[in-house]
Amino acid sequence: IAEVERVLSVLDGAVLVISAVEGVQAQTRVLTRT
Repeated sequence: IAEVERVLSVLDGAVLVISAVEGVQAQTRVLTRT
């Protein structure tokens, strides 16, 4: 069970990193457009 929780926590961290990167890219796109 501990391994499953560890995997889930790693996946959550990866999702947060990916969403953060996508958010930064979206912001840079808006800034470069103006």
